Formats: sequence, structure tokens, C-alpha cells
Amino acid sequence: MENTPEQLTHGPLSEMDQMVDGKRLLIILFPDGTSRPSSKWLRQQVQRRQIPYIKKGRKVWYIPSAVKAWFDLKQVKPIRMQ
Repeated sequence: MENTPEQLTHGPLSEMDQMVDGKRLLIILFPDGTSRPSSKWLRQQVQRRQIPYIKKGRKVWYIPSAVKAWFDLKQVKPIRMQ
């Protein structure tokens, strides 16, 4: 079986584009443990439907790039001083 050009250009997904659990998501997005929010905070965000997630059965998964994009949208822009 011969590979198509589409198959040749698409390699394995990076960790930012794979589904990960909550613990791994926090490690990926907050590599410095001192600024990392708690798992409880993450669960609260899911309960409030504030953060993008995927639910399969009882498991909750996250795509780190989608969560990072959500954080970027929520970022407060400074007001220019005059």
C-alpha cells in the first residue's frame, strides 16, 4: 500500500494537540509548579463550563492547545497610559 501525499505530510500529533487528562494538562500548561493551579480549580472550571473540555463517559479530556487559546482570549490587555 502506497502512502498518499496527505499521509506523508501529517506526522504524529504534538502533545499540545493530543487529548490529555487534567493532571497532565496542568503540567503542560504550567511547567513551573509554583504557579500551577490545583486540580480542584480545574474541576471547578469544568463544572462552570468555563474551560474547553471533552467528556467521554466519566472521563474528562483536554486538548492543551485549545485550553491555551481559551486562556489567551481571557487575557486582560493593559490600558495605554497617556
